[in-house]
Amino acid sequence: MLQNEEIREICVKHALSRKEVYQIRSEFASMCDDSEKMKAEMESGVSGDGLPDAVYSPKARTNTLQSPETVTDVNKPLGINVDYFIKYSQFLSGAIPSISKRILIAQGLDVESTGAMVNWQMFLDLYCIFEAGQVEKNHLIKFWIKFFDAKLEGVVKKADYEKLLE
Repeated sequence: MLQNEEIREICVKHALSRKEVYQIRSEFASMCDDSEKMKAEMESGVSGDGLPDAVYSPKARTNTLQSPETVTDVNKPLGINVDYFIKYSQFLSGAIPSISKRILIAQGLDVESTGAMVNWQMFLDLYCIFEAGQVEKNHLIKFWIKFFDAKLEGVVKKADYEKLLE
């Protein structure tokens, strides 16, 4: 659960209302919970409702509003599995998976890592970039440079640039 001071700092830094902070923190907590449940269910081979994985859809379930701290073990890092995030995130809805991965790479996530997780700060940053439109100019510039030039070589081929824009 976020402390009052943390919420105030987020509101000031990102020009968000308290309501928005509560809503996105709740969404983050729900996605953490669903991501963890889906991972556990996939490892066991059966969904929580007893159905085989082939007919299971996390979107069909009701999201809980638990705080993320109650969802995971204290020793586990809090976050959303990268594959789950790409598939079910509202920020990335409608984007093809390769573009979604590129967005996460631009944000600094190693999407190829088996344990890659979208943490709270990354979730908040992505929300500010794609939903609220409230992000520091320098951060936004760095994000889009890294998006187009993932290896930071300083050059992006015209064909690659046009393909990404398309």
